[in-house]
Amino acid sequence: MICANTNSNSNTNSNTNNNTNNDSNNDEKTIQASTNQKTSLRVAKGDVNIGVFEEAYQIMFSKAEAGLVSLKKEKIEFITRAPKLTFFRAYTDNDKGAGYPFLCAKWMSAGKYARGIAQTFEIINEEPVFEQTFQLPGFDDGKVVVTYVAKRDGKVQITLCFSGVEGESHLPAFGMEFKLKKEFSKVEYYGNGPEENYCDRQSGVKLGRYQMEVKDSLSHYLVPQECGNHTGVRYLSVCNEKNEGLRFESVSSPFEMSVLPYSAMELEEAMHEYELGESNYTWVRILACQTGVGGDDSWGAPVHDEYLVKSNQKIVYTFSVQPV
Repeated sequence: MICANTNSNSNTNSNTNNNTNNDSNNDEKTIQASTNQKTSLRVAKGDVNIGVFEEAYQIMFSKAEAGLVSLKKEKIEFITRAPKLTFFRAYTDNDKGAGYPFLCAKWMSAGKYARGIAQTFEIINEEPVFEQTFQLPGFDDGKVVVTYVAKRDGKVQITLCFSGVEGESHLPAFGMEFKLKKEFSKVEYYGNGPEENYCDRQSGVKLGRYQMEVKDSLSHYLVPQECGNHTGVRYLSVCNEKNEGLRFESVSSPFEMSVLPYSAMELEEAMHEYELGESNYTWVRILACQTGVGGDDSWGAPVHDEYLVKSNQKIVYTFSVQPV
């Protein structure tokens, strides 16, 4: 399975990876608006955080948390913790029958415990660029570079670049997870639907604009597992009752996504749905790709080879997030 590549701004990975800035002193800079831009950006660099300010919008990157820790429009903060890399999904009955929890065990912790090994911040083409390189635990040559580009109107463009590793099992998935406040419970997207679908289970769906509640995106399987995925997504909006929220847009190619009241790890740990308890957050998964769900049988048949995410391929994917 060949996953998405990006043609937009992916050069920032190579341009900034070998540059190390000295951020020990606080600094402030204003990026003036050009002829085709309405407002200027103010960049404030501190010992721990880097803020980008533009009239009603505020973007903050954290050196300690290695990513985007705050995204605000006026007084509303939509992102409060840095999104995390993910290579994992809650295993399905088919996955378990094929022995994937054992074969793919290393990918469960790869995103959660990825360690930052290099970090840069630069102004490139009048745009603030924060770049973080991660080493994946258990993989000597496994690295991911995450590049954040702060644009106008509170938009942040995010590029994920996975180096690929040799001699390892396939990836269950590859992308990024956002942990949002529970109040963001209304979903609208333009992609394949309305039912959940996967790369090997999408012949019965249609491309269109769909709306749903987060609570309704959870499939009620006897044993909680991966669910609620949608392929071919061009944009995704996750909002509260006042229609305030975040809009995710594809840049390099359509993405896969799910918006659930539980994390993949919470689903994986539960044996029955009642064990999930009350939901406290809204979990958004933006995936460059995900292995198919298979289903020739549930007691040993593997996912067909063309629907596996091969671990030895380089995967580059770009999307954006913006307050609405």
